[in-house]
Amino acid sequence: MKQLILKNKSALMVTYGCMLFEGAINVLMVATMSMLQDHFEMSAASISTLITIKSIGTVATIYFSGSLSDLIGRKNIICLGSVFFMVFLIGLISTQNFYMAMFFALIGGIAHGLMDSPAISMLIDIFGRDSGPAMSFVQVFFASGSAITSTLTSLIIKKNMNWKLIYALYAIVGIVVIAIVLTARYPKRYKGEPIDANESAKREPSFMREGLLLACTTFLLSSSSAVINTWLPTFANQEKNMTLISSVELLAKLQFGNIVGALLFAYILTKVHATVLLIINPLIALIGMMTIVFMPNISALSVFVVGMVMGVLFSLALNIAGEMFPQSSGKATGFIGSASMSAGMTTVFLTGKLYPYTGFQHLFTFVLILLSLAICLATWFRTLYLKMIKGDL
Repeated sequence: MKQLILKNKSALMVTYGCMLFEGAINVLMVATMSMLQDHFEMSAASISTLITIKSIGTVATIYFSGSLSDLIGRKNIICLGSVFFMVFLIGLISTQNFYMAMFFALIGGIAHGLMDSPAISMLIDIFGRDSGPAMSFVQVFFASGSAITSTLTSLIIKKNMNWKLIYALYAIVGIVVIAIVLTARYPKRYKGEPIDANESAKREPSFMREGLLLACTTFLLSSSSAVINTWLPTFANQEKNMTLISSVELLAKLQFGNIVGALLFAYILTKVHATVLLIINPLIALIGMMTIVFMPNISALSVFVVGMVMGVLFSLALNIAGEMFPQSSGKATGFIGSASMSAGMTTVFLTGKLYPYTGFQHLFTFVLILLSLAICLATWFRTLYLKMIKGDL
């Protein structure tokens, strides 16, 4: 393992650097939502449309970028995604036209899709089936980027600084990312045997069976995360009467939980299989969300715990997908990524339209239903997985 890390340190720097950058930009519009409202003179619902459009761009590209990177390599596609991120960051702060902002949001989503799957797939190229712990660190860097954005945004609000500064800062960081991507050495694509191509198994896993069920589970979990990550500050401010600064700081606590959870589960994954955690983690999140929704005050501990167990779920799904389909790792990560981003897009759009009529209390109650359904699907998937590896199917 140590030799693999040393041999591929520049490629690992690309993967984790991209995840840090993506994580920072992923919550940028959410963290600066109130400033964007003032800048464009639009409602929160209208600004949530920008977030939805960004998600559309990601969904439209993430699956195909993963599949394409299996054919032509990871480097060029990741680099193109970096350039698109630069266009998004500079464009959004350069216009006061909301329709142009929608265009730049779409470019930002395309950038995310181009960068995400190829960068993550490199972990499978490097570590093969043993990519589980390394995959967990994807969320460490992604959540770290999100936490940095939340912290910087809180600082900007406190100091009454221009919100455009953080976008300009990330544009500069984007130049560094492009330089790293262009100068790194990339591993050969992993072409190991599928998980069940052995004498005891009777068939290989199918994208349309195990893959689809895993994608549906990911969709529900990512829908829950999308509501929490998008609307938690507004929920805390409007329903729990927290100040704007305190409600934005909840995002930092949530992302800090993501970081601690990813580090913790990187070790736990060496002891417990990812399919088990795909059941246990949403169950813990369900309990934590019940305290957030129904208690009169939001506990920082509850937010931290929810972040800790929810943040790693996407990495778990990627780990399982890579384990089942190692010969098509880019396609597999793109498939799961598409499910996740489709969930984010759909959920943010629908909740943005519904909250003026339902209120945030009902929206967050809906999260409890989504988590309950996800637990059921994850249990079903675990059952199929056990039968598959035992050759009972």
